This record gives sequence, structure tokens and C-alpha cells, in this order.
Amino acid sequence: MRCFTGIDVPDQIKKRILEVQGLMPRENLTLVREDALHITLHFFDHISENQVRKVIKALDSESPGKFDVDIRGISYFGGKEIHTIFVKVNDPEGRITSLYRNIGESLASGGVRYDSKAYTPHITIARCKRDGYRLAGFMDGNSDTEFGSFSVERIFLKQSVLSNQGPVYTTLHEHEI
Repeated sequence: MRCFTGIDVPDQIKKRILEVQGLMPRENLTLVREDALHITLHFFDHISENQVRKVIKALDSESPGKFDVDIRGISYFGGKEIHTIFVKVNDPEGRITSLYRNIGESLASGGVRYDSKAYTPHITIARCKRDGYRLAGFMDGNSDTEFGSFSVERIFLKQSVLSNQGPVYTTLHEHEI
């Protein structure tokens, strides 16, 4: 099964993201739907039911207490070829990165593999099919756009099923931190 761990984004921040998405040039972009906006921690291309139980155990072992994050600015992944446009998650104390690392250590010790690229907390808002360089002006103009802040109180495990209309997420487990 295809799954990921992450943090939900409050509705008021999602609404603000949708406003900014409405200003984006639409050519060659696939916008992320409101119900799919979140902060990913770990992505699992394929895990078994047994591994799902290990992921749940890893999530449940985390209890750092709630903390605040600030959502501000737009950036992208992809170097010269922009492929993913995201809203920045500003976490000056590194609490999200610590969650990522701690859960990742639990997963590794349990033999659960995940996509372990360099981690940058973010909220993906669009994917670029080609010619992403045309978006540079838009991103420069929104590099410090304010989206709001919120208190991180829960982390989750969701299943992701791909469809023609985009991914469909089902919450498998939620843990209060």
C-alpha cells in the first residue's frame, strides 16, 4: 500500500493557499486540491500491513508536545527545472525536522524503508509539467507571502490511492503529540 506520515494543515491556512493558487499562472501546472494540502514527513511507495503496524508504533512513540509553526513564502524544488512549487513551513526550533528524524530512526530500526531524501518541511501547492521557469516572477513576488501560523498537535499516517482526479487520502492512524 502507498502511504505517508504527516501533519494536517488548518482550514484557514488552506483557504489562504487557495487564494494564492488562484493567482498562479495555470499553464503547465497541476494544482494540489484543498483536501490534499498537508506537510509530509515520510513517504512509503509500498508498505505491507505488518510495516503499517511498525509505522503506527513509531508515530505513537513520539510525544514532544505541541509546537507552533509559521507558514510564509513560496519556493520550489527542481533547480533550473522547477517541478514542485511549495509554501514554506518556518520552524525555527526545528521541531518538525526532529519529528522526521526521530520517527525515521524508529522506522529504520524496524526495517521500514521510506523516501529519505534531504528533508525540508513544506506544503506542496502545485506540480509543474514543463517550462517552470515562467513561474519565477510569481514566486519572487510571493517569496514572503504570509499564510498564517498554527499549533502542531497531531501527526498521522494516511494511505494514498492514485486516481485520475488526483490522490485520495484515507487516514489510517492519528497520534496526538
